[in-house]
Amino acid sequence: MDADATNAPEHVKLVGMSQQDSISDQECSLPAESPYRAFADARGILTEVWKRDGDELVVPDLLSRDYIDFLNWAARFHNKVADGFQLPKNAIFLLNAGEVADHFKNQVKVILVESNGGLVVPANPSDSALTLRQGCEIRNSSLYGNATFHPIYEAIIEPLTSPPQETLVARDSPLWVSEPVYKELIAELAKEGSEVRSLSSATVDRTFVYVDVSEFSKRPAGHQLLILNALIGVTNDNTWWNNGASAESRADREASLCIGDGYIFVFRTPIHGAYFGAYFAGLIERLISINKLPEFHFRIGIHTGPVYRFWDQWGAASDQGRWNYIGQGIIEGERVLTAIGKDKDDVVYISGETRKKIMGTDTGREQHDISPWLQNHGRQADKHGQPRRVYEINHSGWIGHTLDMIISVAKRPE
Repeated sequence: MDADATNAPEHVKLVGMSQQDSISDQECSLPAESPYRAFADARGILTEVWKRDGDELVVPDLLSRDYIDFLNWAARFHNKVADGFQLPKNAIFLLNAGEVADHFKNQVKVILVESNGGLVVPANPSDSALTLRQGCEIRNSSLYGNATFHPIYEAIIEPLTSPPQETLVARDSPLWVSEPVYKELIAELAKEGSEVRSLSSATVDRTFVYVDVSEFSKRPAGHQLLILNALIGVTNDNTWWNNGASAESRADREASLCIGDGYIFVFRTPIHGAYFGAYFAGLIERLISINKLPEFHFRIGIHTGPVYRFWDQWGAASDQGRWNYIGQGIIEGERVLTAIGKDKDDVVYISGETRKKIMGTDTGREQHDISPWLQNHGRQADKHGQPRRVYEINHSGWIGHTLDMIISVAKRPE
């Protein structure tokens, strides 16, 4: 037996190996203060696990902390389990979906899922599950149960091809979860906002609102600071977002990302992203006109597309960070801006993809009727020469009346 076996947790004990394949009555009679027992034969094959609960023998609870701790400890000394299934050396058993998320977040890994959003199932069925017989046979009676565990795979890049393929492939996984937790993970993957889904290779559609400050790099650094502070202040000041549609659009915002010469605002819903962009443009113009903001000019581009999410950690603790994005949606959002051109100021454009998403959804709100305020500018080439269909939003016409009322109320003397 490995010398490190003495380092097991207090509630974990490993008995000496039997010289027979069967378990004797004597080997089952162990002190009650050491509830978990793993029996191995002379070949080092872990054959059975059981637990004493008071004066009774019970099948271990798959979802108990101490049982998972036991399995993790036992896996350090046995590379096989009952019924011929192989258990990789140093396998890691995880208790619940939260532990799976914490593992992938802390290790900066990606949970690999199928294109349909389900967990990856290996091509070889014998690799898809691990069945461990648990219980005990004593005095000619049996108390047995089967514990089934499934592997969770991380995504890796396969050897580069020309051109590179989008498909991610699976690395052999040391991670195992019990059947109930496996089902819990599948349920979490179906929830777009869940942490498990966010850490997986499943994409989500997001709407990106790019706010680009015109000629930002030509301004003194102090001016740049005040302009960026103005953008942050305007979006967070409830004074300007207290009507229904504007409050709803801001509430739909999932993230705000500084890009040096402006901001990217990320939205779950295309219409809320478009309304936010138009409202924000009109609000900036009006606040500048009443000397509430320093004067500057801007261009706003809005695009909807699929992205991966990743946890962008900035501190020592795993909760010190934010979700960030990579993929077609955020990259092509920037290219909508380049298609607008630097010769235009104080304009808001949406991509053809965003318009299509909005037109295909009826929210039932009159304020969300964007179609009368769109002007088709046809296909405009981006910085790579690729044509992109873009539509200009007449933001003053769409939300001007609402903004006028809010500004007039704010200007009233107290």
